Amino acid sequence: MVLGATAPFWIGLLPSDHQGIGVGLLAVGLGSYAVQATISGILSGCQLWKQYAALISLDTGIRMILAVVAWLLGYELLAFLVITVIGAVSWTVIVGFSRPAREALGSLTDVSARVFTRQALTAMAASGSTAVLITGFPTLVKLTNPDTTGQAVTAAAVIYAVTLTRAPLLVPLQQFQSAIIVRCVQGNRSPWAALAGPLAIVWAVGLLGSGLAWLIGPWLFDVILRQEIFSVPGGLLAALTLGATTTATLMVTGCATIAYDRHGLYLGGWVLATVVAVGILMGPWELATAAALALIFGPLVGLAVHLVALFGRGAPVVA
Repeated sequence: MVLGATAPFWIGLLPSDHQGIGVGLLAVGLGSYAVQATISGILSGCQLWKQYAALISLDTGIRMILAVVAWLLGYELLAFLVITVIGAVSWTVIVGFSRPAREALGSLTDVSARVFTRQALTAMAASGSTAVLITGFPTLVKLTNPDTTGQAVTAAAVIYAVTLTRAPLLVPLQQFQSAIIVRCVQGNRSPWAALAGPLAIVWAVGLLGSGLAWLIGPWLFDVILRQEIFSVPGGLLAALTLGATTTATLMVTGCATIAYDRHGLYLGGWVLATVVAVGILMGPWELATAAALALIFGPLVGLAVHLVALFGRGAPVVA
């Protein structure tokens, strides 16, 4: 409803041939994704791991297969607009065919309605900062650096590099945040015991990815994009991959702060990370340098807030 009411103010940003259907798909997709995210949390909270894995696999698989088919058949933008949101209805399949999943929808929360509402609103606010730093980063690049004429790396190249270097880490991790929260809550684990495994995986993948990005990243860009405007040096690709790793670390510690009921500092960490990243992008450096610094040091500052929440004074105590 909000999207429909505000559409006249931003509909001009959509491709002119598909403005009406674009608004409709965005509204339906957003509403359906909200339901899917809720069901994902319920499934993980009830430890229905088979259904949880099926939901994630179905969502990802539908988008990937249909996108490849559409590309091979030469379909135009409208097909990809539909594909973008169609995965968000995967929950209807899981709920429709799984009785345990349907029964789980009647689960009660372990806190009062007032506390639950407050925590949910805090999480939503933090998600806004998360979206700015992750999904909205290309837009931030354009707004803070509208002209990169004369710079060694173009804005288009930086945006492509950021997107491709973060995808292997952040896309899968976003799907498993609910599982990390459950891991922290289960077994009366201390924050360190709960986080050691996920963080080890994140940094192993991140450091390996940084090395590969440095060695073969420029070659891959030349082979795939085949345009000099998208040329990116290996050092920058490695730095951006490291930035994706620090962002992934912030996501993991954010899951822990939620699990241990430190919602305010969870929000504070993401907001501060976003503010620092935007500040760096507005600094005097060339865009390539600013983007790498923003994606590394923004999340690191936010991480410090989360670590205070988890290990500082007033941190959760596990018997």
